[in-house]
Amino acid sequence: MKQSTGKIAGTLVVAAVLAGAMWYWLRGVEHFDWVRFRQNLSQMDPVWLIAALVAVALSYVGRVVRWRVMLEPLRPNPGFWGILSATAIGFTATVLFGRAGEFVRPYLIAKRENVTISSQIAVWLAERIFDLLMVLGLFGFAIAQLKYHVGNPKAAAIASAGGWAMAFLSGICLIAVLSFRYFEKGVQQRLIDALGFLPEHALEKVRKVLASFSEGMAATRNTRSLMLLILYSLVEWVILIFCTYFTLLAMPGTAGLTLSESMVILGFVAIGHSVQLPGVGGGGQVATLFVLTELYNVPAEAASAAALVLWLVNVVTILPVGLVLAFAEGLHWKDMRTWEAQQP
Repeated sequence: MKQSTGKIAGTLVVAAVLAGAMWYWLRGVEHFDWVRFRQNLSQMDPVWLIAALVAVALSYVGRVVRWRVMLEPLRPNPGFWGILSATAIGFTATVLFGRAGEFVRPYLIAKRENVTISSQIAVWLAERIFDLLMVLGLFGFAIAQLKYHVGNPKAAAIASAGGWAMAFLSGICLIAVLSFRYFEKGVQQRLIDALGFLPEHALEKVRKVLASFSEGMAATRNTRSLMLLILYSLVEWVILIFCTYFTLLAMPGTAGLTLSESMVILGFVAIGHSVQLPGVGGGGQVATLFVLTELYNVPAEAASAAALVLWLVNVVTILPVGLVLAFAEGLHWKDMRTWEAQQP
């Protein structure tokens, strides 16, 4: 009960923060023209919109390809379509239930490929780390570009320094990824020995976590697999950049933005998406509004329409696909609650 109350309280706090940010932004909009807002939606270019939808579909395929590389040390030649279905259902669960829904994907993949759930949670963690590597680099680029949009030399210098700092953190993240290949039993045992002061039950949990993490990182011990993971992660985010660019081209109010400016927008949106509320998204929409209006002087109506369409394309389009697949397979969401008890 206390844990449930804590989650509810945390959700309410995040919702209040987002509502406050939205109110702060709307406060500067004296007259929001709903007619212009609707025009931006009704006058979308269908060709560019379809291109954006194709790009976001390819991004899900890219995630499947990358996951298969990480799964191969545990299950040679893992099934493509099964992982694709689990990915669609998993992202649907994330849209519906927020971050808690992210455990659905490793659960389904573990069940279909007959591997431990804990190992697939470790693969999910590895995926997050590779994505973080790309997001840090992208956000660093976005921060560095701010110097071209601020008139104050000191602010420009701070933006440039921030960009280099993000690039440095991205490099640290890359070093961490490369070091995973050395994370074998000897290193695990040394870590356990260093934590010898913990109670036995706590040490046992640490052993399980380290063993699962080592399983999930198995692919990084092979140089070819590691290079493929980095390459696929890079391609994944290039696809997402073009998805953002195509979506902005489809909107009349943002059609003049360049590919480079789309990278800046995606950098802020990616960081904003770290705040995710069930069913409604989160900081990504706020970040989109901020960047479009404050950096690129896009009118509030056009920025709001673009933020809405970007959210629909990147987040919501997977919803009908995932629901159809979930119902077709007779999946019951209550089964997910017992995932811990089902681990070998």
